[in-house]
Amino acid sequence: VCWVRGIGTPGMTGRRGGKMRSACYLATLLVVAWTASLLLLSSNPLRRATSLLPSVFHPPLEQGYAIAEPWRCPATSELANLVRRAGGEEAGVAPMEFELSQGGTYRGLGATKSILEGEVAVAVPVGMSLSAVAAEEGGLLSPKEVEDLLKPGGLDEFSLLAAVLLLEAGNVSSRYRHYLCSLPRHIPLPYYQTPGEIFKGGRGRDSRFLTSILSAGTVLVRSYLSASAHLLDKRRDLFPSRPSFAQWCWASSVIMSRSWGVPVPNGTILQRTGTKQMHVLAPLADMVNHDAASRKVGVRDDGTLVVYAARNLSAKEEITITYGNKCNTELMASYGFEVPGNPRTFCEWDQLVAKALRGQAQPAEAGAPL
Repeated sequence: VCWVRGIGTPGMTGRRGGKMRSACYLATLLVVAWTASLLLLSSNPLRRATSLLPSVFHPPLEQGYAIAEPWRCPATSELANLVRRAGGEEAGVAPMEFELSQGGTYRGLGATKSILEGEVAVAVPVGMSLSAVAAEEGGLLSPKEVEDLLKPGGLDEFSLLAAVLLLEAGNVSSRYRHYLCSLPRHIPLPYYQTPGEIFKGGRGRDSRFLTSILSAGTVLVRSYLSASAHLLDKRRDLFPSRPSFAQWCWASSVIMSRSWGVPVPNGTILQRTGTKQMHVLAPLADMVNHDAASRKVGVRDDGTLVVYAARNLSAKEEITITYGNKCNTELMASYGFEVPGNPRTFCEWDQLVAKALRGQAQPAEAGAPL
């Protein structure tokens, strides 16, 4: 249009014609430069991924922590007592700080007394865990609403749990308050890092890794938009103000890094939708860190999560489990850490992300990342 009106129109001469022609030259130059940059970016996954990360997957994380009135939170030391009162087992465990070999500390679950190898360190009943079933059993949503939300084209089980987590996090009277207050303010998953932080971490030139986190970030954006349309914006009585994308990312990162896969309870709406496994957030059990030489978490028939001592433990020693035989891409994407010298090179992460993009994500086993 610019060229036709500026040059092709008879009589467009003089000062006005000169200005129009100059504008057309500039517009053409900008279009050519823009097209060339698109072609360059589209031909290089690494550049395409890093160019999109700042605007799409770097929400204001300081605004993501969704726990209401955190200054009124109860002590996390009460979690063990709550597990026992709920019918669980606890052989003397508590949240503790442990030292890193390179300096600094990290949080984990430790023994408060001697625990023998193979002994149950902690067993958390499914009724004490937070899951998508809580939306149905807790009366947050009617059975009809849950059924409609879980229909094809609606929410998946992961997104429903994220919404339930945000709803409970904003309720200072929640029955999960002790557990919710034990959750971290921020989990350093790679989706929320700037390109500078990713390159500094040494994975910035791994195009496979960047493509994986870009795809996973796309899943997060889609889940937030879908949850907003189907639930967050519709139920203003539950969500007076829609949770921000940063808060959605916080809830999602909690589920990805701290949840376990357990069988869906019989007779629930979730089971009638054909879902076989579901994510659960289990107090104390979600604090156990990874050690490839340890044992996996056990899941009893009733859904109880069981953490066993992998060796004889003394007081103040850390209790660990294995998250599974995962490559470093999976460990970094789901939990925010890598294992130096990890011999595992084959990754199931690509298949997991592909299923999530198709809306088929289900936890395959206890500790599955999606």
